[in-house]
Amino acid sequence: MNINIGDIVGNKIKEMEQNRVVEELIAETVEKSVTKAIIDAIDGYSIKRTIERKVEENVNELVNDIGFTAYNTFIAGTIKNIMTGVVQEDLKNKITKSVEDILLQKRETIKLSEIFEHYREYLNSELDYQEKYDLENFIVEIEDNDRGWIDYRLSKEDNNSSWRSKDWDIEFSIHENYKDETTGTISWVKKDGVTIDKYNIPKYRSCFDDLLINLAFNRTKIEIDIEDENDIDTSFDIEY
Repeated sequence: MNINIGDIVGNKIKEMEQNRVVEELIAETVEKSVTKAIIDAIDGYSIKRTIERKVEENVNELVNDIGFTAYNTFIAGTIKNIMTGVVQEDLKNKITKSVEDILLQKRETIKLSEIFEHYREYLNSELDYQEKYDLENFIVEIEDNDRGWIDYRLSKEDNNSSWRSKDWDIEFSIHENYKDETTGTISWVKKDGVTIDKYNIPKYRSCFDDLLINLAFNRTKIEIDIEDENDIDTSFDIEY
């Protein structure tokens, strides 16, 4: 009696293919393996491409060896779908946590002079003595648009160019209350020229960044007790 193992294997593979058994097994196995790898190791977008590339290469080699080349595209697509879903969920969770952390402490009101004092304290804690000695003071510019909007720009140093081409460390705008122009709320905040909102919160933030974002997100009332740059103490804590 002659037993043709090739025919038996071929028939069985064809049967499994018709019943989508192979696809289901591949999808289930790949999903478990890739999901676990991502959950255990993900720390930014670079890992997505690394895992996808490595897994796709290894699986392609395996299926090529056993004659499953028809499943290469299916496997690659499955991996991409799984990884996209997991990464998007991970990113959503990180954004939610960032927003919740920033909003945790809510103030009912704050004076504008206190905001600038917070910036001065932040720089005094971040700069060393020589930096403070060389800079002498930080830079503030105020632009009153006369339409209920006042823009504020801050930098630790002056780059000796016109204000419209400066690279400001932080900027924010206050919209005055039309019933009481001595108060207002922060309408937007920019860090290094990029607008911050709930979908775009910088990963690396200073305590001052968090303060401004908190005030903007919570629509905290700002008491506008400063009229121009001369009302602001821009000095550093140094002795001459």
